[in-house]
Amino acid sequence: MTATDNLIALLKKHWGYDKFRGSQEDIITAVINNKDVLALLPTGGGKSLCYQLPAVAQDGIAIVISPLIALIQDQVSSLKAKGIKALGLTGKMSRNEVIQSLDNAAFGGYKLLYLSPERLQQEIVLDRLAELNISLIAIDEAHCISQWGHDFRPAYLQCSKIRDIHPEVPIIALTATATSRVISEIQSGLALRTEYVYKDSFHRPNLGYTVLYTENKKRALYDAINDHNGSNIVYVRLRRSAEKIKDALIQKGITAHAYHGGLSSLERKAALTSWMKGEVTIMVATTAFGMGIDKSDVRAVIHYEIPESIESYFQESGRAGRDGLAAKAIMIVGPNDESQSRRQFLSYLPDLDMLKKVYNNLVNHFQIAYGEGKGITYPFHFGTFCIAYDLEPRMCFKALEIFDQQGIFALSQNFRHRSMVQFTSSKEQLWSYLESHPDIRNILEMIIRSYGGVFDAMTYINIASLTKKGAGSETAIRKVLNQLATDQIAKVEFQDHDVEVTFLEPREDERSILRRRDPIEKNRSVKIENLEHMLKYIDNQNQCRSAQLLAYFGEEYDSHCGLCDVCVSKDPLRKPEKVSVKRDIVEVLGSTPLSSDQLAKTIQVDKDLLIECLQELLEDEFIRVTLSNQYELK
Repeated sequence: MTATDNLIALLKKHWGYDKFRGSQEDIITAVINNKDVLALLPTGGGKSLCYQLPAVAQDGIAIVISPLIALIQDQVSSLKAKGIKALGLTGKMSRNEVIQSLDNAAFGGYKLLYLSPERLQQEIVLDRLAELNISLIAIDEAHCISQWGHDFRPAYLQCSKIRDIHPEVPIIALTATATSRVISEIQSGLALRTEYVYKDSFHRPNLGYTVLYTENKKRALYDAINDHNGSNIVYVRLRRSAEKIKDALIQKGITAHAYHGGLSSLERKAALTSWMKGEVTIMVATTAFGMGIDKSDVRAVIHYEIPESIESYFQESGRAGRDGLAAKAIMIVGPNDESQSRRQFLSYLPDLDMLKKVYNNLVNHFQIAYGEGKGITYPFHFGTFCIAYDLEPRMCFKALEIFDQQGIFALSQNFRHRSMVQFTSSKEQLWSYLESHPDIRNILEMIIRSYGGVFDAMTYINIASLTKKGAGSETAIRKVLNQLATDQIAKVEFQDHDVEVTFLEPREDERSILRRRDPIEKNRSVKIENLEHMLKYIDNQNQCRSAQLLAYFGEEYDSHCGLCDVCVSKDPLRKPEKVSVKRDIVEVLGSTPLSSDQLAKTIQVDKDLLIECLQELLEDEFIRVTLSNQYELK
């Protein structure tokens, strides 16, 4: 049996495939031949197979660096189901459990060991890795090592430590999104020894990209969901947006779950399981959702808010249509979204003066003496800290993230002790309760207005934020919540702190920041540049959407996808049809204003074509939108 025959046999045995896709075979062969490899494969392009199969085919154990604990757990479970021995070092393991797992890796016949990059900061882990018979080192989501990447993660800089321990072992770095600048930083950051770079086309011929401009974003969202039956993902930026949209969809009779960092691990797992099984069709999620989730039948990925970079947009959109069938990537853009994005992304990027201010407030808050503090963990309540020092919360948290990125301290959000509330009474019982307790009405109404999901699940309540909105003092709010729990109106869990920082170096005041001035300013410029590229993509209605995206990643695409909104609008075969539809729209609206749904039923035309014609008529000022979201002649 030839080497290729042996690889095909393993592919069939464990993964059920008869042949490789794209560059998979070349990548796997290079790795087995002890070559360092950089693999650039699109989302759904089979990246994990490129290190899993070589691990199975060779003696020893493969080390896999992966950014998310949930992703590690999913991969380990999937490999076990295939009959491949794998284990992972997850975040909640004690020191003894870590040592036991590493012993198992050494003597238990395991083929793959997964760990997060943060584990490489632990001496016990590095010592045990030095003793293992390692067949290869895989760095998944390798763009995280680059400060020019959209998801820079400082701990990824530790990945080079494995090369120091095992200089003879090949490294395979994998990513689905990387510009030429990011590729260069991956190669240098990992000290890749060869120029084996494999890049499959990022083009997704079954995926149609659309930027949908609308005055009514909610209506556009409902229409997009109704037009794409099956599983869909709706991406938003904020947790509260995810909850609000989920509630709005449920009220419309659409099955939906929310997925974000404010939910407990059990709640996230339940939501994911329900969506994966098809029990609910829509997952409304923040960008934390989707990485490593193997669901091939997503028919549409809808961005309800503008992403912060083309890299993140491309990766998230790529989760649609992984089964090869027709799918859509839709971005819904309202009149003020672009200016709002600039405000939200750019106005909250702290400059050096703001970083100095936050740092000085932190060390004073914790009463750390100059030259002290290294290695000590300080828990605190973030909202209270912001109020005490008059800091804008989003700006302050961005500053904390930058300190974490630059290795000044390690930041963790402690979600085990949060202020959580769920109303267990019915709404009718609650209103009756309010009538008999009018003195707490203001606080309760403020909670209900601010947190839409509070009747459905345990919901994170930001007491400091409620105080700022005028609900009352923190003491008063906590007293009311205690009363609700006592009277069995709600379940309540209080938090003592929600953020922890572990100082990685002693207090040095401005020196800590000024020493890192260049990378901090570089990071700021990257954020600004990324958003400008994203907005430029949205505004470019002359070039095929796929061509724009591919050009951003350095790939030439001279054709037209034929699926995106730009290509469809330029299709000469559609021009006579559009003229006819526009004529019908003007004729029907001559007698009465109508909504887009009513127009579609009256004219009996494809909804996408109708929306396109309505947009052009609005731009040409033939029609306008009424306050009741109907169209009428101008």
